[in-house]
Amino acid sequence: MRHNEQAKRLRIILEETNVSQRELSSICKVHPARFSNYVLGKRVIPFEVAYKIMMHHGYSPFWLIFGDGEKKISFNFLSLTDEQLAVSEDIDRDSVFVRQVNESGIRPIVERLLQLDEREQKVFQSIVDRFFPNKYE
Repeated sequence: MRHNEQAKRLRIILEETNVSQRELSSICKVHPARFSNYVLGKRVIPFEVAYKIMMHHGYSPFWLIFGDGEKKISFNFLSLTDEQLAVSEDIDRDSVFVRQVNESGIRPIVERLLQLDEREQKVFQSIVDRFFPNKYE
């Protein structure tokens, strides 16, 4: 299960950086209890958390989330301008999202959702809002 593999990699980061869970949760702007769920493999690590870890400690979000590529990013990456970093973040976020959609098997569902007309989208949105009343915690 991917959660457990992500948790192993997150524990490697904690060990190598000698940072506590509480410190890293603060850096990532995540409640310590939620962060603990990432460390225990109970929750998937979101891109936003992986990206903040990259910006503070240099660990690749692709390595953390998927186990792919090099563990650490090139130090040259952090010398990019703010605008270049923002573009890179958008591209990386989209790449992670598309891969998660493909690997989860929900791509056919997403493709069907894209075919909904405006009225159907509003109906579907109201259903989703009932299932997930708090957009993001």
